[in-house]
Amino acid sequence: MNRSCKLLTVLLAVMVLTGVCSGLSAYTSEELALRMLDTNHELRQNETAVIRSTLEVDRARARRHPQITGSVSAAAIANPMDAVIFDPSVLLGSGEPIELVPPQAHSYYQLQVSLTQPLYTWGRITGAIALQELMRSVSSSEVDRTIEQLHTRLLIVLDTLAGLEEIEQLLLQQQQLVRRLLEITEQNFESGFVLKDEVLKVGIRVSELELAVQQIASRQQVLLYDLQQLTGIRELERSDIVHEIDLQQIRQLDIPSLKEQEYRAAASDRPLFTLLDTVIAVRRTAVEIAEDSIYWKPDIALSVDFSYGGSHLPILESGWYEANDYALNAALALQFTFWDGGSKLIDREAAELGLEEAADERRQAVDQVLHTYRTTIARLELEACRAAYYEQKMASDQETILFREQQYAEGLGEQSDLIAARIALLADQISYHETLLQMAGEYRTLQSLLGEGASQ
Repeated sequence: MNRSCKLLTVLLAVMVLTGVCSGLSAYTSEELALRMLDTNHELRQNETAVIRSTLEVDRARARRHPQITGSVSAAAIANPMDAVIFDPSVLLGSGEPIELVPPQAHSYYQLQVSLTQPLYTWGRITGAIALQELMRSVSSSEVDRTIEQLHTRLLIVLDTLAGLEEIEQLLLQQQQLVRRLLEITEQNFESGFVLKDEVLKVGIRVSELELAVQQIASRQQVLLYDLQQLTGIRELERSDIVHEIDLQQIRQLDIPSLKEQEYRAAASDRPLFTLLDTVIAVRRTAVEIAEDSIYWKPDIALSVDFSYGGSHLPILESGWYEANDYALNAALALQFTFWDGGSKLIDREAAELGLEEAADERRQAVDQVLHTYRTTIARLELEACRAAYYEQKMASDQETILFREQQYAEGLGEQSDLIAARIALLADQISYHETLLQMAGEYRTLQSLLGEGASQ
């Protein structure tokens, strides 16, 4: 009895551990999105660009502060010169010796410190700071846009995987029925009721379904590879994903209402247009900087220099300042360009051209987004009509099946006819699911254009 209890305990423990492990390896769409945002290389590059832009902002701001440079040198003299002394008694017969040149010391020190503080630059420093801040905003907008695009891609892949799983189940059911139909047809051929070509036709249908199942499996594998690349989970399998798609909810989409929301796709707060508006601001600031850099506009700066050269080590040795070997100078410096062959005029013209190009890109982006939105709506409407068509066909198929079942039950029909009717229903169901799956992809595109993709 104890041995049985121990065995039962071990089995329960294994079941619990298996459940825990399987729970740990299951990913919802939200968890996959978090993994994607944490590991995606493209997003990492964009975030690095934001950091680099922040450093450039700090670099531009640093130009407002004084620049202090300095140099220190020391020399040791092995054979210093003696003092040069004039003795007047040699010529005049009397007088005290006069030191014309003092003796050279064994060491010599030189120190220089310079400070330069910009005072007025015609707004070029301020403009450069504003330009770099705008560039940082461009990088941030690119991050937002990339996140939105990645999330839309993730949802489309997950929806497609879930939809293909349902289609795969319908194909397997159809495959079983066609194989049963092949058995019946072969029996009828052996009995002389059908010709050989009927057997061959059903056999071809079996091969077609095998190919269709293989195509579904191939598409699923490709989508899994896409998910692995998006999320960085290299061993991700379909069984690890918890995601469902309600295709019937997709069928109930209010397409006229979506049509009326076209204006939202081109709103200025969309990441794409925020990015392009910031680029326009960057180009406009570049024009202002080019205008401020034109000829005869001097930069004004305060320059202060302190220098020392002598045999005493400054500050550390006493008496160094008594020798009067130091100097302190202050100056107001102006620097400007008279003429450089027209280079600055060319720079201004190029900046203005860049501004025009940015404005054109913005207008083209609006046209492209509206075009994409309208064509997506058109495809969605077409798929909705196709879905309605298959709904009618499936209703007709159901009536045919009821009729064939009644005939078969009464001995008035063949089983092959009933199986053929069920196969036809499954074929229409597969086409219906494929249509709804296409509608789901188009709807995800519209959500992305409207800015609703990341909230789903």
